[in-house]
Amino acid sequence: MTAEDIPRFAACTAEAYRGYPLFDHLFGPVYSPSAVETIFGASMRCSRGLLGVSDTAAADAVALFLPPGAKGPSTAGFLAHGGLGLLVSAGLGTVRRLSAYESYCKEVMGRHTDGDTWYLFNLCVRPECQGKGLSSKVMRPVLEHIGDRRQRCYLETQKGSNVGLYEHLGFEVAEKGTVPGSDIPHFAMVWESGRR
Repeated sequence: MTAEDIPRFAACTAEAYRGYPLFDHLFGPVYSPSAVETIFGASMRCSRGLLGVSDTAAADAVALFLPPGAKGPSTAGFLAHGGLGLLVSAGLGTVRRLSAYESYCKEVMGRHTDGDTWYLFNLCVRPECQGKGLSSKVMRPVLEHIGDRRQRCYLETQKGSNVGLYEHLGFEVAEKGTVPGSDIPHFAMVWESGRR
């Protein structure tokens, strides 16, 4: 992934997450594609070692992975790369919900990862391209790479219908919980090399 890829990858994310329960919860009843695009754009710009895989130049499907030891988005980096304006415009309620969600995710992740675990930061497919095998197309090469190194991969999803897709790729549900302050399910899933 290069800096030039980030706007296309963030736009794919904004389209793919329309109707996603977590973002409806975090930002209130009205989905904001520009807010989601800002979140993922800022997160991609401030992450170190982030591996981005896309199916085509149009970025109809995107998978973003953090390898072991890579640094995900820091709060300061996120704010410096466009997040501050978003948080100011989104309001204090959104900031509180985001903070509670991030704390919860770190706690759950800590129970299921170690220093040799990759993190699937994001997988998205534009709505008009879903159901065409693009998720597998962008995921399988990286999972093969991870498997060759006998490592693990961890992800989270808040949509029950995504669980089957990830199970098809070899992930297993390690824990099921609930996003704080909501009734939205939170699935923590792990992929183990050798369990393909």
